[in-house]
Amino acid sequence: MARSEHPTESSRSTIVVHCDDCGDVRLAPHEVTIRTCVDDGGVTYRFVCAQCGLPSVGSTSAAAGRRAVEAGSQTEEWTYPGELFETHEGSAIDGLDVLAFRALLREPDWFDDLLRVHVERGGHAGRER
Repeated sequence: MARSEHPTESSRSTIVVHCDDCGDVRLAPHEVTIRTCVDDGGVTYRFVCAQCGLPSVGSTSAAAGRRAVEAGSQTEEWTYPGELFETHEGSAIDGLDVLAFRALLREPDWFDDLLRVHVERGGHAGRER
């Protein structure tokens, strides 16, 4: 198990995780959450670094994740967003579209203009209350 890629149980009461800012950090198992992607089986972990206080994530192996859970870490499952599986009409976004959007964002009323175009094309302005 690579020291910086996987949470590892260093003793009964701590798990070693990797913070991009602080390096390897030891945490109690309950401070680490093991996440499993339902769609592809990938295993990651998340935690708040005890040294810098920032949230952090990392990839790990299923075996290391299982050991962390056995030591007391919480688990959660997640799935890819449904939008990944939607079909879309029209051409793909290209570099010119990105430039046009960046120019639009510089305008003070950009959101109102975008909403107006959306409504003109049959969309809704927002939730009815």
